[in-house]
Parts: sequence; structure tokens; C-alpha cells
Amino acid sequence: MDDVPAAEDLTAYARIRNAAMELFATRGTAGTTIRDIARAAGVSPGLVQHHFGTKEGLRKAVDEFVLADAISTITDLPERLEDRTAEFASRMGAVVRDRPAAVLYLARAASEGSELGRQAFKEIVDVGVREFRAMEEAGQLRPDLDLEWAALQMLLFNLSTMMFEPAISHALGESIMSKEGRRRVNVAATRLFTGGFTRTPAPRARSRSREDRR
Repeated sequence: MDDVPAAEDLTAYARIRNAAMELFATRGTAGTTIRDIARAAGVSPGLVQHHFGTKEGLRKAVDEFVLADAISTITDLPERLEDRTAEFASRMGAVVRDRPAAVLYLARAASEGSELGRQAFKEIVDVGVREFRAMEEAGQLRPDLDLEWAALQMLLFNLSTMMFEPAISHALGESIMSKEGRRRVNVAATRLFTGGFTRTPAPRARSRSREDRR
């Protein structure tokens, strides 16, 4: 994925939406006003209303953007397991690097139990289950894996990592938002889920020693 364009390269619509996403993620929808969003986006409150009507209309636009972004991250992955794992890690790294507010916004919406937050959460889980089912049919997963919980665990891991980012970064002594921090997160997550979800080749039987063969 490409880096997020500079603010001046974005349309007014996108600047307003992104500003709203960041403010909603950190302050919540109730704690954010149209004037706050306009100031953060560098536009007039009237332009916000021109594009989105009301704050509710703006929140809906943010919901749709975040959901589409999340689904595009977990779909159309390569079939080969090693390629799939590497591509997913790359996509998640790009999201955390370029759009951390999107992850935090989704986490907050789901945790607060809003109707759209619950719907978005469920839709992502449903898509994840379909992706895992395709892997299961290809013989890439452990035969006893609970596909719904596998999808939930992947989603919860990524959402909670962003929710607890300040505490995690403090505990590690480095920011997980830095290039090296993101690399550590991706490597650790890949090892955790690959070892826990995927079917690993059976270890080769050790050849018997000369004394054993006697």
C-alpha cells in the first residue's frame, strides 16, 4: 500500500472524513463537534455540512470508510500459505503506519456497543470466517480449529494492540508505531497465529542409532 497522501493532496471531502475519524477515535462522537472537525480539517463548518449534512452523516461516512478498509485488508489474499501470511502482515503494517486512527475508531465503536460498531465488527468476523474456511478446504489449517474464534482472535489482537498502544509501547521501551516497533508486532503476531492456526508439517522421525537397530 502507498503512504497516505499529504493533507494538501487530499480532497476536502477526504480531509474532513479523516479529521472526523481521528477525533471520533480519540474523543468519541459525542465529544466532537462539527466546529472541531472543521478546524482539524482546515475548512469552514459550512463546508463540512455541505459535504455531510450532519455529524451523523459524517459518522456514517467514517463507518463506511473504516469497514471497507478493514475488509480490503483481509480479502483477496494469495492462496499459498507463506504468501498469504506475508501479504496480510504487510497490509496490517501499512494500516497501522498510515491509518492508525481507523483501527482505533473501529475498536472504540465496537467496545462502546453502538449499532453500527456491532454491525461492522460482525461483518469483519464473517469475512474472516470465509477466508479461514477457504484455507481449511485447502488443508492449511489445523483440523480442530474453531473458525469463528480464529477470526475473532485475529480481530481482537489487532484492535486491542491499538487500544493499548501507549501501555504496550511503555512496557517495551519503544513505540510500536515506529518502523522497528511495527516489525516486532508483525513478526510476533505471525509466529503466534501461524503456530496456533495452521497445519505444520509433521517432524521427521529421527533415524535410529546403530545400537537401536541391533
